[in-house]
Amino acid sequence: MASSAPKFSTLFIMLGLTLLLFSTLEVEADLCRCRSKTWFGPCFNSNGCKNQCINEEGAVFGACHRQGIATACFCYYNCGTQPC
Repeated sequence: MASSAPKFSTLFIMLGLTLLLFSTLEVEADLCRCRSKTWFGPCFNSNGCKNQCINEEGAVFGACHRQGIATACFCYYNCGTQPC
């Protein structure tokens, strides 16, 4: 009577390779950045910028970034849905 260990090992390896294949096919949405239309003045508070972008502009995220010699609030949207 033959051992079932080789069959189990083969099945386990095939299952692992299948899971690896599907995990590499996972797609993340690209984010596009636009300058905030509701933030005025220099941006020193990324948390405040983030909250304003999400609550006032319907963005996914927001953060302060350098623009020229100043800083500005930028909102991040899923590419293709941004209003800018």
